[in-house]
Amino acid sequence: MKRFVLIGLLTALLMSHGAVSAQGDDERCLQKGGIWDAEKKECIVEAGYTINISYPLELTDNPFVESTIDQFLKQTRDAFVAEYNQNGDPSPIHAWSLYVRYEVFHAKDRYLGIKFDVNTYTGGAHPLSAIQTMTLDLTENKVLTSADLLTSPAALNQLAPLAETVLREQLKDMLDETMLTAGTQPTPENFQSLLVTDTDLIIYFSPYQVAPYAAGIQVVKLPLSQLKGIVADQFLS
Repeated sequence: MKRFVLIGLLTALLMSHGAVSAQGDDERCLQKGGIWDAEKKECIVEAGYTINISYPLELTDNPFVESTIDQFLKQTRDAFVAEYNQNGDPSPIHAWSLYVRYEVFHAKDRYLGIKFDVNTYTGGAHPLSAIQTMTLDLTENKVLTSADLLTSPAALNQLAPLAETVLREQLKDMLDETMLTAGTQPTPENFQSLLVTDTDLIIYFSPYQVAPYAAGIQVVKLPLSQLKGIVADQFLS
């Protein structure tokens, strides 16, 4: 896996001279919006944001794939920066960050699937994780929606209970009936993160969708051999 990393970070360093005590330095540094490094005897004021994106360079030989990825990453990056410019907290304790990682899948030598893990921190109690998927038809140079992977919208009525059954087994002690029921209702919004491989349909559920945050991202894999009439025929034949 090749990586191309983009990092944006604004850091200021204030040196402490003639300190009376470590406790005094710590308090004065905090008043300046910084964090006191007792070992280095430095007051570090860090503001701004960090953007760290892992780029799938191995896919850039195909101009259609490259432009599709570039557009998605630019939109993701621009949305994060715009939100920071409007609501960002300059405090070093709550420095904002955006991390993007990816995983590549293939199906039938014609379809390329990419899963993006998008992790953002905007000053809350913990980072927020989300999954974004895209499926590309390399023959038609076309981006497929999650709906394109299924036979029809009505297929969700069959898919939803299958996913719920797997999740119920996976979650065990972290099962929350209310969240699971709501998060697996047969709606396009609940099943928007789908990918197809040569053997499985993969469904991703972001934190809070079907379980508490601590349960993390939930992944459901269903064998294609069991999904005739649910997954579109071109992925089965």
